[in-house]
Amino acid sequence: MTKRIVAALLAFVTLILSAAAIAGCSDEEGGLFSSCDDAANFPVTINGITIEKRPKAIVCTSPKLTDILIEVGAAKSVIGRPYQYARADVSSAAEVGTNDQPSLEIIMELSADLIIVDEMIPAETLTALQDTGIPVLQLQTPCERLGFRNVYACIGAATGGARDGQNKGLAKAESILISLDDIQRLVSTSPVSYVCIFTNSALTTYVTGDDITSMCIELAGGFNVAVEGSRGNFSLNEAAKGDPDVILCPTGSQPTVRSKRVLNTCSAVTRNRIYDYDVSKFDTCGSDLIIATWELARVLHPEIVTLDMMPRDAIDYYAYTSPVMTEQEYETMKSEEAEASAEQTYVFTYED
Repeated sequence: MTKRIVAALLAFVTLILSAAAIAGCSDEEGGLFSSCDDAANFPVTINGITIEKRPKAIVCTSPKLTDILIEVGAAKSVIGRPYQYARADVSSAAEVGTNDQPSLEIIMELSADLIIVDEMIPAETLTALQDTGIPVLQLQTPCERLGFRNVYACIGAATGGARDGQNKGLAKAESILISLDDIQRLVSTSPVSYVCIFTNSALTTYVTGDDITSMCIELAGGFNVAVEGSRGNFSLNEAAKGDPDVILCPTGSQPTVRSKRVLNTCSAVTRNRIYDYDVSKFDTCGSDLIIATWELARVLHPEIVTLDMMPRDAIDYYAYTSPVMTEQEYETMKSEEAEASAEQTYVFTYED
């Protein structure tokens, strides 16, 4: 827990310093928003990188940072996306490789005016990109709410300017966080559930404390037993010591969970609270976090989070891969929707 407190304090300090650097102006009240007399949005300096004008050709090597580019309205400017990044908003952009192994050759062919990377890019690759003369903005992938707001502010400022872009990024981050806080308020009266989420079928990697999903676990009324781990690394023995009430594992991995002797006495196993889930559903920093957190709250606290509370997108999205509802309940819901639609009367007004 001490590590988490220290990390939160460091994130807060970084947030304040970055906010001032983004706006390039003084912040007399010490808050996130800076007071600017100059109405110009560009040039803007972020983390020591100066962006002279609004970028029109952006390459991003990070899936989660690409999520944020889309959320702040910069999708049309993205010409390079991570390998197998699936969101349709940037489907026409070229694939530039994996998050930790981007293709320098492809990136150089795209004639970008801004490259956005995260902390996972190899140092030698980062240096090679910087040597091209194209501004390379490196940002930390957020793992808690202060970092979440900070990265949205930075990407908003980088794509839309020190004033307008920063404010747009912050507004979008706040709207997501407000929706997540609504879930937390709903489940706050229920006892905290201890949660272990495996991210691979071999059960060797976890959702750890430096993953945004760990924040979602807390907001859904849970505690991540692997919170002290980092970059997905944690010990199965330590996870078992945390005695998780709920275990989530990639689809088809439940038999592997039950085969681990060290987990046999955990509450999740003895009470049969092991659930399949699609790993990609939490691998986001966009609005899909809201749907994922609703689903997690439903799993952790079904006595509070009932089906009628769930967002429609969540019900459709998770129907066959999680315990939100059975397939029979899903088919009944769809049948009722079809009947209701058939009974509607539509009135059209025509103009000559």
